[in-house]
Amino acid sequence: YFQISRADFHESWDGIITELGVVSQLYNDFHDIFNASWSVDLGNAIYTYPIICAYHKMSNDARCDFELELQRTKNSLESQQVIRNKLKASGVLKSSYLFVSLLVLDLKRRAARLAQTKEAATLFDKIVQWHS
Repeated sequence: YFQISRADFHESWDGIITELGVVSQLYNDFHDIFNASWSVDLGNAIYTYPIICAYHKMSNDARCDFELELQRTKNSLESQQVIRNKLKASGVLKSSYLFVSLLVLDLKRRAARLAQTKEAATLFDKIVQWHS
């Protein structure tokens, strides 16, 4: 049984690919909520990253109202728009974009260091190009 330290995993291709999967899921969460006319995640009242970030910033009363509205999104496009507006007002778009952008920059740096070649870094850039 082979064991790898957390630091070694972080600096390995497996670690990079794992985190790239996380970045991909975050983009999917944001795309579903903000770009789809009907959000599958909101329609199922799924607590995705943007919802959790906004929820974390809310007072207890605001959380109760938010949870009630989120339950209504299962059947209401109007309620989905209310949630979208609340998410936008919370600042979650800007803070999450910054977080994901920094994560992608770190992934590029680590991939380039592992590959030690410009070609590998360019390939990684192509893989994450959908990011921008």
